[in-house]
Amino acid sequence: MLSLATIFLMTCGITAICIGVGALYPKFAFDHAAEIPTSFGGAICMIVSIAFIGIAVTIEAWPIYLLAMRGLSPGRSTAPEIWVLAPSLIGVIILTLAAVLTSIRFGLKSLERLKE
Repeated sequence: MLSLATIFLMTCGITAICIGVGALYPKFAFDHAAEIPTSFGGAICMIVSIAFIGIAVTIEAWPIYLLAMRGLSPGRSTAPEIWVLAPSLIGVIILTLAAVLTSIRFGLKSLERLKE
């Protein structure tokens, strides 16, 4: 269930990052679709998305490690699984909200400047 929730949050975050960066660095005249990922905005989008994924995985790595070690040596930890996983899931939710709100805000400001 944790991986399903994490993938859902990462999908929302990466989509918002790509939309925000696309609005921040708009270029509407491409000869081929293959030029989009190699543009400056495409490269920035990939770098920020990889950083987002790395931070989310880092947040959840320690609780998953603890649960794996508990499974290998039963009786060692008595904390329920929800108390181990909840803080990391809340951290990923906060990270996703920050990524979504920041990306969309920057993208909207950029489009407002283009409109002027």
